[in-house]
Amino acid sequence: MQQLNLFGHVAAAFADAPAEGIATAQLYDAVATAAGVDLAEARAKVPVGTAGALHSPFKRAVRWHQQTLKSMNIVERVADRAGFWKLTQPVTKELDRAADGVRLVAFSTTLGMAVWARHEDVFRGLGEPIALCVTSPPYPLRQARAYGNPTEAQYVDFLCEALEPIVAGLVPGGSIVLNVSNDIFEPRSPARSLYIERLTLALHDRLGLSLMGRVPWVNYSKPPGPTRWACVERVQLTSAYEPVLWFTNNPACVRADNRQILQAHTERHQRLIAAGGEARNAVYGDGAYRIRQSAFGNQTAGRLPRNVIERGHSCADTRAYRRAAQALGLPTGRRATGPAVDRNGMDPPIRARRRRAVPPVRRLSDAPGPAMGHPTKMTMTPYDDNEREYPEPETVLAIRGAIATGQTGGPMGPPGHWLNEFWQIGAALRDHAEILHGFQTTARQDLLDTTSHYLGAEMALIEQPNHPN
Repeated sequence: MQQLNLFGHVAAAFADAPAEGIATAQLYDAVATAAGVDLAEARAKVPVGTAGALHSPFKRAVRWHQQTLKSMNIVERVADRAGFWKLTQPVTKELDRAADGVRLVAFSTTLGMAVWARHEDVFRGLGEPIALCVTSPPYPLRQARAYGNPTEAQYVDFLCEALEPIVAGLVPGGSIVLNVSNDIFEPRSPARSLYIERLTLALHDRLGLSLMGRVPWVNYSKPPGPTRWACVERVQLTSAYEPVLWFTNNPACVRADNRQILQAHTERHQRLIAAGGEARNAVYGDGAYRIRQSAFGNQTAGRLPRNVIERGHSCADTRAYRRAAQALGLPTGRRATGPAVDRNGMDPPIRARRRRAVPPVRRLSDAPGPAMGHPTKMTMTPYDDNEREYPEPETVLAIRGAIATGQTGGPMGPPGHWLNEFWQIGAALRDHAEILHGFQTTARQDLLDTTSHYLGAEMALIEQPNHPN
């Protein structure tokens, strides 16, 4: 009996077991069924050891893996039930956090492997040279995603501590590449946070890294945002890029070669090369840029790419992994809807009341638009998630609905719901409107009172009779 062949089946049996746990006898049968082992063969006993005691090799193998999972803090005994075991953390459809000391290979390909573990438990004892680390660490969001994130105040320390063992294992000239967010703002302000600048200085001062470049990742399929400062207050432009920071521990011998990513010459440039290069001499910008005769005439392997990445967040690889994850019932980051919640994430009766009560607003183009929260009739190409790279219409409708619900005094969603941020924007708009209405009412009354007193005084002067001399 090969023990390594049974490990995945043992782990899967615990994952599929009820929350109260699984008996060891049931574990044997579940693993045998999953592994395609006949139950009679699984229960068969043979002499083992010098004493020749009869044992089941299959059951010994299962218990071996059971104890391995226990040592990894993945399974534990059920306190009040003899012979029952369960997972230390229940299996849910949400993201599960790795416990301290747990290191599991999630999957592997010809390019490498993915390890499910806390980063502290992997990189501090890795003992292997690292040439490149590319990562998109959790952004310092005020409302954390399912995987959690540090606050803005914690971010620099968090990232320096996480990268310290990786930097220690970098080969000379190795690189650290970080994709961070450009849309972190100061509290209640349209001013962007300076956390990226603080992080850059800290990585240089604490870990000795040198900044090689800031590469913008331009993504025109990002949803319009920041919602409040771009769509409501109108003081910011909608976001379309995120910075990608490139660091190295030794710029003098950095392991980078742009010849590995050359792009094909354009047809226009190929014609220029065929003609022998430029046929003119010219000077532009007071000598800042010069064109000399025969320049750009040499045949080269390709053109150098610009230091800008233009790519949407939907691609063939992403779509393939989403389809595979959905087929396995795994979370893909998309919001699920239930029978009591519509696709805007709100109770349908609330949505109906919102449609009747919301006044019309103007769109970004300043052209007359429908009332916020009302159905919008418009001509558009049918959305195809497998082909297009634009925001989902449901996402846009959900954001508009949440803003409108907050604007009309409707209830906020459950704690932690991703639409609560937009509900708060609507509530702020309602508060501003009430303040403005109160000011206008007071100012109007003051104006009427002042006018009345003034006209009353004038009439008194006009109607005053003339006294004889």
